[in-house]
Amino acid sequence: MRRVRITFWVLVMTAVISTGVLMNALKWSAGSAAGITVGVAGLVTAVALALAARILVVVSRGR
Repeated sequence: MRRVRITFWVLVMTAVISTGVLMNALKWSAGSAAGITVGVAGLVTAVALALAARILVVVSRGR
């Protein structure tokens, strides 16, 4: 259970950091670097949140 909890919080922190990167990248002027950064940060945020939600559902079902 400890490993699951650590993984959950690592995913949450990854989502928070990537959201910050995404917000910064959205302030940049238009260009290829901004577009790639927005795409990658958005993808990382979505995947991290989806995996964290999946862990949360499984753990809450087990209780």
